[in-house]
Amino acid sequence: MTVLHLEYRSRWTVADLEQIPAEFRAELVNGALVLNPARSKRHQLLIHRLIDQVESQLPEGWVCTSDFDVIFADDHTRRPGMAVVREASFDVNPTPPSEIAIIVEIVSPGSEGPDRNDKPEEYAAAGIPVYWRIETRGTLALVAYELVGDTYLEHSPATDIFTTRQPWPVRIDVPDLGRIGPKR
Repeated sequence: MTVLHLEYRSRWTVADLEQIPAEFRAELVNGALVLNPARSKRHQLLIHRLIDQVESQLPEGWVCTSDFDVIFADDHTRRPGMAVVREASFDVNPTPPSEIAIIVEIVSPGSEGPDRNDKPEEYAAAGIPVYWRIETRGTLALVAYELVGDTYLEHSPATDIFTTRQPWPVRIDVPDLGRIGPKR
């Protein structure tokens, strides 16, 4: 187990993140350092299943990725569950929002407020065309947000088959995202 000893800072910046070991899932929120717990196995499974479904439907020049930083300002970053980014920016970290077509968050205990309220506002303000929120409590659901002007239009939750044309045609089998074990 790695122990993290940090000196106090009233404002953290992207440059300061370089001293945080990679196993600590760190974000900066308006200059405050936020350390997030490791993702649960279920959370990781949902991300892997989503990538499996989305990747084959992407147009040329786009790729799925996870566990990377998105930079909104020198003192504000997020680490989404998954995103579809331009292939040309795949090795750029932190990644600017202009390189992202779809950004995804998996709602976990403790992330409900940011995932449902703060992040949609931040992602829309940054111009990310599509935000998907995966709800895990109760019936698995995908809630899609589509950028209209400078705000998101929130669509009804999809609990079966989700289809969209934004930013290009995509079909997701929502129940299959939570499947444990091989497909039979």
